[in-house]
Amino acid sequence: MLSITLMLTATHAQTLPFDKIDAFKKDCWSQYLKKITEDPQRQKEMAESAIPYKDSVMKFALYQIGDEPEGGYPLYIALHGGGGTAPEVNDSQWEHMKIYYKSSVKCGIYVATRGVTNTWNLHCVANSYPLYDRLIENCIAFKHVNPNRVYVLGYSAGGDGVYQIASRMSDRFAAANMSAGHPNGISVNNLANLPFLIQLGANDGAYNRNKQAVEYTQRLDAMANLHPGLFPHRLHLHADRSHGFHDNIPDIVPQTIIVDYNGWLAEKERLPRESIDPNAIRWLDRYTRNPIPQHVFWDLSNIADSRVADGKEDAKTYAQFYWLEYSGEKWEESGTKVIEALYNKMHNSVTLRHPANTMRILLNRDMLDLAKPIHLIIDDSFQRDIAVTPNETTIRSTLETRGDPAFMFEAEINIRKTNDTYDVAPTVPTVEKN
Repeated sequence: MLSITLMLTATHAQTLPFDKIDAFKKDCWSQYLKKITEDPQRQKEMAESAIPYKDSVMKFALYQIGDEPEGGYPLYIALHGGGGTAPEVNDSQWEHMKIYYKSSVKCGIYVATRGVTNTWNLHCVANSYPLYDRLIENCIAFKHVNPNRVYVLGYSAGGDGVYQIASRMSDRFAAANMSAGHPNGISVNNLANLPFLIQLGANDGAYNRNKQAVEYTQRLDAMANLHPGLFPHRLHLHADRSHGFHDNIPDIVPQTIIVDYNGWLAEKERLPRESIDPNAIRWLDRYTRNPIPQHVFWDLSNIADSRVADGKEDAKTYAQFYWLEYSGEKWEESGTKVIEALYNKMHNSVTLRHPANTMRILLNRDMLDLAKPIHLIIDDSFQRDIAVTPNETTIRSTLETRGDPAFMFEAEINIRKTNDTYDVAPTVPTVEKN
């Protein structure tokens, strides 16, 4: 049994009375928007439709469709096919993706990104993830995108990218559509709160894409059965289709899918079949992100690289996933692989299973009552009531980290494991004296 000590170490964080929190957050968001929209580098990125990072540049084509709805535009990030081929072929695929799903968007920001390389994984090399982060941040600030309605979708090599991006950046998206791609071994663990649609032609046997899609769906099925209400997903296995099928027709034109995909994989009975509307945009539009889900699984082996900061690599090493943050350098040094975390409003509690050696729990009043002690449970072997205090530093730092108003957290609990001991400490604000 682990021995766990409570360590209260004061930090230089300015305390914030509860009746001042909302006004302070509103002011922080206004200041952040002003800073971002007046930043010459960010302005250049949007004007030139290109974002640099290290030795990579992500080019993109952006289309604003319809009048801005209440709450902001939805954002659709669409990934083209191609992959390990000549640049001009990938360029032509990018041109095609500029229109492929666009006609199905009735209102929103449609962005077709150009893969940053000409390799098979052109959408999901390490440099890609910070660029998607930066693109989303920019679209929120400049194009009034609703951060809870950001979607990713792609076809073929773009589908390869969706598998990887959706897993590594699940907390950025409201839903994802993967068409005609290959998972390439990516875990399903991080998809607990991300609606995920997989679309494949039943006859698309290249690289075993069809069988891989069914096997990936079966892994999601298993997790959903273990954790009811989590891992929302669906497979559209298009009957009698190969690498080409219809997932982008603006009008509702039903297509035939194989319902019994388990039987299909076992080469048994392939009926019944069902007629469905396979339009990816309409499926995505059903969903809105919950940025603070109650139950989170975080596979640290699927962490994306650090974010872009003014075109350079951010000097701060971090990884944040919903309301958790891992502060180490590499997941192999974290002391775990998959963190499970839950909060319970009724009990005003947070439960951690298999926590990382160094991590933070980020909290706000939509999650728990911060005026009361938080009941912390770690691996069912330790329980302690911890008082937390809303403070300016946590609010500012979490906003700067993600550029997302839904990820402005008000208080935190820091956890550090040394040998067989956990040090558990809230940020204890100090009151500045005049």
